[in-house]
Amino acid sequence: MQQKFNPSQDDQIIKASLMKPKKLDQLIDIITHRSNEQRQEIMRIYNNQNEISLQTEFQSNLSGNFKDAVLALFYPPVDYDYYLIKKACRMKVLLLGNLYRGSYCVGLFDEINTGPLSIADEILLSHEPVHGLAWCLNIHGHDHNGVEPYADGCRYLNLASNVCDFIPVNLGKLIKREFFLIYVTSIG
Repeated sequence: MQQKFNPSQDDQIIKASLMKPKKLDQLIDIITHRSNEQRQEIMRIYNNQNEISLQTEFQSNLSGNFKDAVLALFYPPVDYDYYLIKKACRMKVLLLGNLYRGSYCVGLFDEINTGPLSIADEILLSHEPVHGLAWCLNIHGHDHNGVEPYADGCRYLNLASNVCDFIPVNLGKLIKREFFLIYVTSIG
C-alpha cells in the first residue's frame, strides 16, 4: 500500500536512491505513484535543500531512455509540451489553429500567423480549407476526418496531424512532390 504523500520524505528517498549503489526501484516507486503536481513539490524541496538541482542529479546519475522518461515526468505538462514542440519543430512559421494559442509559441517560430498565408504564387497555407481557389494548392490541416467537401477543380492537401500519423512533414519535399505529381498528371 502506498504511503501518504510526504514530499520531504520522498526527497530523502530519491536522494538515497541515486547514491551508489543505486536503488532505482525506490525512485520508480515514488515517481510513478505521485501526480505531476506532487513531483513538482518534491523537486522544489530537493532544489531548495541541495546545491545541485534534481534535474541535474537525474542527468548525471541516470542514462538512456530511463533518464529521458524520469526527466519528462518532472516537467510541468505545459513546459513539457513546449519542450517537445521546440525539439521537434524545424519550421519557422506557425499557422495558429485550435491549439497552442499561448505565449509559449513565442520564440519557437520566426513568424506566427492567425490566417491563411501565401508562401508562393500557387501555394496557400491555412488552418482550414479555403474553398473556391482553383489557382493554388491549398495546404491545410483542419479536416481530421477527411470528409471536407472539396470544390471541383481546386487542389487541396490535408495535413491534419492524425492524417499524417502525427509525424512532422518537410514542407519543401512535400511541395516538390505535389507539383511533380500535378505536372505528370497534366502531361499524361
